[in-house]
Amino acid sequence: MLNDYVVIDLETTGLSSFDCIIEVAAMKIKNNQAIAKFESLVKPFRTINSFIENLTGITNDMVSTAPNIQNVLGDLCNFIGDSVVIAHNANFDISFITGKLSIHLPDRSFTNDYIDTMRLSRRVFHTEKRHRLKDLVQRFELNQTISHRAMADCEITNECYQIIKNSAIKNNVDITKKPSQWTLGELRSTTKSFNEDHPFYEKTIAFTGAMQLSRKEAMQSILNVGGIASNNISRNTDFLVLGDFDYRKFRDGIKSNKLKLAEDLILQGYDLSIIPEKLFHEIMQSNNQTP
Repeated sequence: MLNDYVVIDLETTGLSSFDCIIEVAAMKIKNNQAIAKFESLVKPFRTINSFIENLTGITNDMVSTAPNIQNVLGDLCNFIGDSVVIAHNANFDISFITGKLSIHLPDRSFTNDYIDTMRLSRRVFHTEKRHRLKDLVQRFELNQTISHRAMADCEITNECYQIIKNSAIKNNVDITKKPSQWTLGELRSTTKSFNEDHPFYEKTIAFTGAMQLSRKEAMQSILNVGGIASNNISRNTDFLVLGDFDYRKFRDGIKSNKLKLAEDLILQGYDLSIIPEKLFHEIMQSNNQTP
C-alpha cells in the first residue's frame, strides 16, 4: 500500500495493438499528494473514428498539430522514472506503452512495477461483481464523471486507489490472499427463460487472455443466455473470446495454447469463430445482456 507512485492513463484509437495512442497523462504522487503532472495529445498514424471522437472528445483537428509518439513516449518515461505505476486495468496501458516503445524507441524499455486498481478492487471488495472504473465511482459515491480524457481519468483512478487502500488498511484485508476459488461446475443460469435467437444460445464459448470481466463473470453471462461455458477448446467449441487487454501474450505472434488449438481446428474445417472481447460485449449488449 504505497504513498509514493505515478498514476497513468492513455486514450487510444481502439483496443487493438495496431491502434494508436492519442493522449497520455501521468500524475506523480508523493506522500499521497500530487506534486507534478504530465499530459499531452499525440498525433496518430491513423484517423480517429467518429466513435472515439464522441467517446473522448478528442478530434482529428485537435491531434493534427500534436507531437509525435516518439517524443511523447520519451517524455512520459522520463516523467515516470523508476516509480511504481498505478493504472486502472493496467495491462491495457502498460502493454500499449511497451508495444509502442518496441516500435518507436527500441532502445528504451518499460520495466516498472505496477499496481492495477481493477485487480486490487477485486481483491479488497471480492464480494462485488463489477470493478470497472465507472463502477468504483458509483460505489464510492464520487462526484466524478468518466470523461475518457487521460488526466481526468488519472485523477479518478488516484482517488479510487486511496479509497481502496484505506479500506484495506481499516478492515485489515490481506491483499496477498486470493478470494475463495470457484469452479465452472458451481455456476448456474439465473433464469430458465432464454431468447433462442441470441447468437450464443446453445453455443459453446471458451475464453483466453486477460479480460476486463473476470472469467467467472464472463462465464456466468454465457449461462444466463442459454449458452455453454467451457474451460477448454474442442471440436464442439463455437466461439473463442480473446481478452482485449492481454497484448503482451498475443503481440508479435505469441499465442496461448487455446488460440493455437482454435486456429488449428478452423484450418481443419470446424465451424469455430475467434472474436475479441469487445465484440463479445457488443453482442451481449445488443441483446440486452450486459455482463
